[in-house]
Amino acid sequence: MEKLFFALLRCSITGEEIPSELRARLDLPCIKAVLSLARKHDLSHLVAKALIDNDCASDEQTKEDFLSYQMSALIRREQANYDFKTLKDFFEKEHITYIPLKGAVICQYYPEAWMRTSCDIDILVREEAVEHIAGLMVEHLAYSRKTTTYHDISLQSPYGTHVELHFHIKENEDGIDRLLSKAWDHANPLGATVTEWFFTNEYFLFHLYAHMAYHFLHGGCGVRPFLDLWILRAKMTYSEEKLVSMCQETDIHCFYQSVNAALEVWFNGKEETELVAAMREYVLNGGVYGTVENRIAVQRSKLGTKSFIWSRLWLSREELRTSYPVLDKHPFLLPLCQIGRWYHALISGRAKRSKTEMRVNQSLSEECVHNTAKLLQSLGLS
Repeated sequence: MEKLFFALLRCSITGEEIPSELRARLDLPCIKAVLSLARKHDLSHLVAKALIDNDCASDEQTKEDFLSYQMSALIRREQANYDFKTLKDFFEKEHITYIPLKGAVICQYYPEAWMRTSCDIDILVREEAVEHIAGLMVEHLAYSRKTTTYHDISLQSPYGTHVELHFHIKENEDGIDRLLSKAWDHANPLGATVTEWFFTNEYFLFHLYAHMAYHFLHGGCGVRPFLDLWILRAKMTYSEEKLVSMCQETDIHCFYQSVNAALEVWFNGKEETELVAAMREYVLNGGVYGTVENRIAVQRSKLGTKSFIWSRLWLSREELRTSYPVLDKHPFLLPLCQIGRWYHALISGRAKRSKTEMRVNQSLSEECVHNTAKLLQSLGLS
């Protein structure tokens, strides 16, 4: 089924026919299973498109079900496009310099923009201006402010679109942050405009690989970033030499090579290696945001069981600053922030999540932890 899943994704992008040996397996239970996997990765609309294009709907009701996946993706993209254009026009009016990140750029490289779904709009602005910009969005565009984290302010448009207003793109990982901390050095304004800037193509790709590496260390990243890179590497003009140099500088060259090897296997039909097989299991099990099991396996592979339990009770300053950025300027507030975290967990229901983590930790096998450690080591991430 997994081979079929990747084949359908490829067919949805290229317009190719489903290979005959795979099409022969497309009975109703198989279709339901592959759509269930696709939903985990927010890719059901692409699987549905491939099935419709290849006349795999057995009846009108099934075809309508397939079309509903596509319609849902189309509505999401249209809403995101509307909110993004509104923001762009507002930023230009207010002379606000910004850089669109990830999905807002990537969707332009898909055959049709709706084919690239996104959970939110990511925008990078100058750090010294972020509070002012967030305030303007609330005051003039009726946005509601949600949370502030280590690298962004989360807001929501009146129509429900989430916007992550980044003031930097660092990931709290020393290696990749060496270059992610220099984002504006690798960006230029678009044409005559002075407000909308774009990363160089090499840096844009590097950011995607670096972001994937971060998520691999925190439970998984899903299939969509791999599909993005497969499309971008084919359609975007860039210097491979410059991109490789960036990955080498930030210690993710091994990860970069492994991701590219997976692209060749999953979307270009190359033979699967032991490493790519391990990546496939980790990625497919993780879904869009990764799983608690993957995340705990990663942490235990680094810390051991007892240290992991202690780490959940008492976070390091580096971990806690993602929720309490004030620690950057006032590290002496660490004990108060720890207490605040415990209190917030009790009143927000996060205590239940902590119990889930402890339960998963108890049930997680040493074999799983060992395999995760081996995978991260092979990817150069340990």
